[in-house]
Order: sequence, then C-alpha cells, then structure tokens
Amino acid sequence: MVDCPGISNDGYKVILDGIRLTGPGNQDANLLLSRLQQKVQFDLAAMQLETTPQTLVVPCISRAPKDFSEFNPTVVDSLNGHRVLVEIWGNIEAKAGVTYQQAELHYTLVPISLYDQFVVPQYGFVASYRQRLGGRPDELVKLFGEFSDLKAYVSIAAGVKSLKEHHYDQAYHCFCRASSMLGQAPPGMNPVVRTSLLNYLSQKVGDTFTQARADKSVKSSLGLDGMRPMCPGALP
Repeated sequence: MVDCPGISNDGYKVILDGIRLTGPGNQDANLLLSRLQQKVQFDLAAMQLETTPQTLVVPCISRAPKDFSEFNPTVVDSLNGHRVLVEIWGNIEAKAGVTYQQAELHYTLVPISLYDQFVVPQYGFVASYRQRLGGRPDELVKLFGEFSDLKAYVSIAAGVKSLKEHHYDQAYHCFCRASSMLGQAPPGMNPVVRTSLLNYLSQKVGDTFTQARADKSVKSSLGLDGMRPMCPGALP
C-alpha cells in the first residue's frame, strides 16, 4: 500500500483512497466508477461544513488497499499519529455473467482500530449496494444516499480521538451526534454493527463524563452539577 503524503498536514483528517474496478469492466462500470468517486468527494466536502471538529479531506487516489488486512497495527499507529480519523476506499464489481452492479465502500476507523479493536467487525466496516444491470449507473450511486454512515463513522472516530486528547466537551458532542445519526439505520449498514456501535457510544459517553470529572487540569462543562449528562435530541 503506497504512502499518502498529504497526511503530514496538521489537524484531523479523512483519507479518500482510490476506488478499484474488479473484473473486465465495461462502459457502465467505468461511468459508475467516475460517478461514485465524484459523489464521495462531494459528500465529504459537504460534511466538512457541518462537522465539529474541523476535518481535512486528503485525496490519495493512487492508494488502493486490497482489503482490511492491510491495516496492520503499524499502519494504524502511523495513521493515528498523523491524526487520521477515517480512511475510505472502495471497489466496483464488473464481472461477466452477473445480473447486477455492485459497489462497496470500506471504512477504517483509525482511533477505534487502535484503541478499541473489539468494536471493529471481522472484515472492517463496509457498506454494500447493488442493483440490477437494467438500471442506469447513476441509479446505483443514488442508493448511497447522503452517506449517513460515513458521517456517523467520522463523528465516532473524532470522539475517540478527542477523548484521548482530553477535549472532553468536544468528545461528548461527537459521541452524541453519532448516536443521533445511528438512531435511524443508515442504508447499507449491517444491523448488528449498528447495535454494537450504539452500545459502544453509550459506553463512551459515560467514559467521557468520568474522565472529565477526574481530570482537574482541563476545564470542562460536563457534569458540573455532578450528574452524568444524557445526550440531547437530534444534533446537527
């Protein structure tokens, strides 16, 4: 897996890798590849405007992991040291003889992979979409919706990273926002993964409160009255 020079910039980051085309390919598959890359880039740009903390999108189109196993502890530790929150890559299946188009997006949640590996599914976090070949490629791209799963993943990773850096109020907001996003199942997300993440987020809210109360060196608004805060309703 090739290096990504852009991660040396300061700040929290989301890496967007290349999207692989598997199989012989055809005109529809190539068009789908182009449309999917454009949509991921567009949605990441939109997410930057609504996400706290501010997150930099780093394109690394020449970097295309084959599968989740390439993110070994050494790679994950390096990404975490560069404050990478999520790395995204994907593949489009274009095999002869199949009756559908299939596209997958894969997500490596870097801080979770480093600190809370037990939360990560066996083959990583993945969203899979398919439609019959009778449809237009643009229709498959629309199935990805607004990538609510991506927004939730970035919020979860930002919360874990913020907590490790003792930004307790920011971590709390990230965890609560992610929990709100997962309140309605994102398209393409496995229900078992969603349930596991919701339980994890509840635990992290409690951890954030406990650490904020114990850390006298950092000013935090959490638990000023001694009560564990509950996440409010839907957060932006």
